[in-house]
Amino acid sequence: MKALLWNRVLLILAFIGIFIAGTLSLSHLFDLQLPCGAEHGCDKVTTSANSFLFGVPVAYFGLLTYLVLAGLAIIRTLKGRPYNERLIQLGFWLSLFGAAFSAYLQYVSFTVIQAKCWWCISSAVVMIVTLIGYGFLVQSLNEKVEEVQPQQSSGLGLVVVLSILALGGIMGEKMYTESLGRPHLIVNPDNVPYTDFVPEGAHTKGVENPKATIVLFGDLTCPPCRLHFPDIYKTTTVGGSLKLVFRHEPLFKLAGHELALKAAMISEIAAEKGKFWEYVKAIYSVSQEGQPEDVLYKYAADVGLNPGEVKQRVENYQNDPAFLRVKRDMDFAERIGIHSTPTLVIIADGFPTKAVGYKDFVATMQQDDFIKYLGLDVKN
Repeated sequence: MKALLWNRVLLILAFIGIFIAGTLSLSHLFDLQLPCGAEHGCDKVTTSANSFLFGVPVAYFGLLTYLVLAGLAIIRTLKGRPYNERLIQLGFWLSLFGAAFSAYLQYVSFTVIQAKCWWCISSAVVMIVTLIGYGFLVQSLNEKVEEVQPQQSSGLGLVVVLSILALGGIMGEKMYTESLGRPHLIVNPDNVPYTDFVPEGAHTKGVENPKATIVLFGDLTCPPCRLHFPDIYKTTTVGGSLKLVFRHEPLFKLAGHELALKAAMISEIAAEKGKFWEYVKAIYSVSQEGQPEDVLYKYAADVGLNPGEVKQRVENYQNDPAFLRVKRDMDFAERIGIHSTPTLVIIADGFPTKAVGYKDFVATMQQDDFIKYLGLDVKN
């Protein structure tokens, strides 16, 4: 009966793996941010080129592996053949490869990417424990036991319950995160005038007459914005054919974003001294989660502002021109339906104007036709 017990354990592990790998796969499929602690190492790992194999996210291969392992366990359970040597050997070698590959990915994560993805670590642990379970199951092949009766009731019930829990968990995660994921504008962006996206006095970087304009709607306390801003800034300010425009969308009503509106207003005060980009870079250089409000004024002082004067203006914001500029951006974002950050609007002649998340932005910038339009070398 040891084989039957280990088979059930392996079935449970397979469904845990399906949930983990399924969540990672959904994050790629729907361009979603994973809940992953203050450092947001999961985003750094999952967006790295090392997390793709032949252009396909490795999470997809992990999900497929766990589905196969679950299928093998289900077949052994329903057929009453927990000692089926062929199925056990197949599961053993599959879990051995999965454990070895997971260990390699963790090595790359820690040494090359230099970030921790707790979802990835959890998947690796599950795969290693699965390998151990199959090791015990292989040893049990030497035992002479009678064939186990097919699991017509309790075994099938276990499978159904675990299936519902795993799939329900994945779909629940999908519905929750998809609502925060890709931007869906309520208007056709092609019908929005360029001057609405880039109004007079907008904060821009790049060439004056660009082939493409990237409008970044950002929150200065947004962890994904902080994570991806350096790459967005570098991509859109190198090459001589792009313009980057920053528009405010402070999500100050969300937990962890309470200082977003004040940070946005201070950046506008900094802009009056020609220090907008310096302030944005300073505030994105360090995580703002759990930081006191005084940190915002420290950054203001670092870029040459008088923190006392800045604080007084922030506390009496109603008719302050800096606040009104932030409100202008917020009203525009509301009008076109932008409610998540970072959202990037890509505007280029000959291409449909579209609002995308960071991953789709990277994918667009790597498209051959777009690279050729910008006049860049596709190989670079």
